[in-house]
Amino acid sequence: MQRFVCIGALTAACTFGGDGSNGASSANSVGTPTNATEGNPSTGGSPETSTADAEPSDETTGGVVAGTSDGGTSDTTTSGPETGSSTGTTTTLPDGLVVDGVVVRYYLDEFMDVRPANDAVVFDHAPVPTFDLEITRHGSDPSYVQLDGSKGLSWGNTQNNARVMAAVGGSKVADLDSSTELTIEFVASVDAVTSAGSRFVHVGANDSEHSFAISASDLDSLYLRTEVSNSQAVWSVNLDSMRRVYTVVIDVSSPSDPFQLFVNGTLQMPPNAQRAPDTITVNSAHFLSIGNRDTGGRAVQGSVMYAAIYSRALTAAEVKHNAELLGDSDDQPNE
Repeated sequence: MQRFVCIGALTAACTFGGDGSNGASSANSVGTPTNATEGNPSTGGSPETSTADAEPSDETTGGVVAGTSDGGTSDTTTSGPETGSSTGTTTTLPDGLVVDGVVVRYYLDEFMDVRPANDAVVFDHAPVPTFDLEITRHGSDPSYVQLDGSKGLSWGNTQNNARVMAAVGGSKVADLDSSTELTIEFVASVDAVTSAGSRFVHVGANDSEHSFAISASDLDSLYLRTEVSNSQAVWSVNLDSMRRVYTVVIDVSSPSDPFQLFVNGTLQMPPNAQRAPDTITVNSAHFLSIGNRDTGGRAVQGSVMYAAIYSRALTAAEVKHNAELLGDSDDQPNE
């Protein structure tokens, strides 16, 4: 396993954890919600004004819930009771990122080393059959950046049409239809979002169609949307320009915790509002998009460094393990 050292390429110091400690924290245990307030306020500015496809304001509540990585990696973790996972089980973790159940994995970094900057394909690094994405550019966006020693794609404003996407029809992403479990994992740095809902990872079409989508309409909330009965979860979480690992774990069969959010491997407080479907519906006419929606105009102003989707609910130990590796470097190879 190859590790990279955070070098703070775009910041004065390595601030992955948000507190200047490179993500180390002994206060938070695996699988335990935290409501600790970030030491650094959001530096991204205000979301842009837009009214189309706005997230419901009555379900967005104030307050900040932020997580920090516990630091360190062990090969074997004995887990006690974990919400949404087995009780008292022993999980043997791989040296690299968890592979079991991974559907797609995008490092978003190939261009800075071995490929020309005008190459229009983002490679899927999950097992075959692969599902590569195409880049649609708008001006110079998305551009290629390096942050905290890790590489990714960056969008300069929320309204541009630059996007990374592919139609899901006939693909392994479409095969997720009728799933009861999913995990969506991504690394991002956020400067601003549109009030209409900037998309981090989106399987959907147009403004309002969401097979499943992770979005934000302000810098204090993160939304999960699915298509069935407009089901959703809304978390209070601080989004800012620091590079963080976000993991959304879905298990709609769980009566108490169908949706969970982890930040840097630490479980956050439950959503302020949630409505869980019986299953996840994936429309074969939809598109998988990263950093924007399929038609543009909903970009994340900032950077998306990595994204992956799993066909199962990762355990808290697996989430933490991946977050520690991605905190060191979200570039390939981590496997």
